[in-house]
Amino acid sequence: MFAHPTALLIKETANCSLGSAVRPVVSFLPNWDTIFIGDFVSVKCELASTAHKDQIYYWYKDNVYLHKGQPSFFISSATLMDGGDYQCQTGTSLKSDSVRLSISQEYVILQKPPVVYEGDTLILRCHSFPGYKSKETTFYKHGTVLRSLGDLYSGDCTTGRYKCSKYVHHAQGFHFYSAEAYISAKELFSKPEMIANPRQITEGADGTLTCSSSLSPARAATKLQFAFYKDGRTVQDFTPYRTFQLSLAQLEHSGGYTCEARTLSHGVRKMSGILKVFISELFSTPELNMSSNPIAEDSEMTLNCITQRLIEQNTELQFAFYRNGEKVQNFSAFNQYHILSTQLADSGVYVCKVQTLNSSVKKSSQELDIQIQGKQRTSTLLIARVVLFPLLLVGSVLLFSYKLKLFSACWTSQPQQDSPSQAANTVSILARYSRVSVYF
Repeated sequence: MFAHPTALLIKETANCSLGSAVRPVVSFLPNWDTIFIGDFVSVKCELASTAHKDQIYYWYKDNVYLHKGQPSFFISSATLMDGGDYQCQTGTSLKSDSVRLSISQEYVILQKPPVVYEGDTLILRCHSFPGYKSKETTFYKHGTVLRSLGDLYSGDCTTGRYKCSKYVHHAQGFHFYSAEAYISAKELFSKPEMIANPRQITEGADGTLTCSSSLSPARAATKLQFAFYKDGRTVQDFTPYRTFQLSLAQLEHSGGYTCEARTLSHGVRKMSGILKVFISELFSTPELNMSSNPIAEDSEMTLNCITQRLIEQNTELQFAFYRNGEKVQNFSAFNQYHILSTQLADSGVYVCKVQTLNSSVKKSSQELDIQIQGKQRTSTLLIARVVLFPLLLVGSVLLFSYKLKLFSACWTSQPQQDSPSQAANTVSILARYSRVSVYF
């Protein structure tokens, strides 16, 4: 029993793998969707990519199997029966979208491409039936006259209703005719969508933002460029790459990201929506503290660098300590800096720093100003020597001078010879003030 070609195609398609998602495109040459009776046209099945070089092409008209064979066939003299919706398919592809071919026997037709895409240059032809003279061709869009060159119009492809008119000579005179068509530009590529991988990016890890957009199968060879923005500012200008890398992501990388896709000619540009990216904090900003501040000289001092692991509790961290910008303890697993006996030189501004083992995340604490206080006895003696000594010395000199004058007066008023007791008193007074000076 003879199997229907469609049944064979279904069986063949079920056995294929790679090319099963490819959809071919039907095109006409010349590239007009409307022709006159008796005109010629070539119908072609274009496949963007194929799994095998040798393909069998199956043709359909008005969703009915037509024939199989080569990727194109030729209509040499069109009839009204040739008009309809054409589709094609191969053994390793999906069925194409339908493309309509219209056959006319009017005096004037408006010829346009069967399919147009945003960004295309639109070419229209106001064509009169072969063998008839014509003149005064005019093109319109929504009633507005368009600039044209003879029977052809060329301009930007925008959706709308187009019309052309001209005078055609028949029955011994020129007569006015017009034709119109509605043109809808198809989407060249979809609106971009921002995708984050992984969806939740951790501080210090790598992340990738992808600007995802799909080209129309008929324009799969179109080259696109992509740019990325964060909070409205460019972070990666237009390149052929649709990804943006967040290497060793930091908290400041959080924000609202968008991307823009455009054609090489800049004719078509589309912007994605906003993707909120939040970088998860791996550990908190460290805090540097100590038991008491200020601290006395020759005391024991311990500084603690405190941080909290926020995501992975087993994340290994390293700690280092600095005084006045100079490292006093290298990175290690210990979060304490210990001094057994403090000295005045240990005074200064301290900070601690925390990092992961691979140094992908680094954080510093706030500054802690530590002043080592000198011993109290040393301070008292220093004050006495510096402040009191000059005062006591001056006082001693004045008192000694007064006593000396008093003694001299007594000596003068009594010229007799000193008794041994008076001499002893004089020596005692002199010795007493001499001891004060010697003590200081």
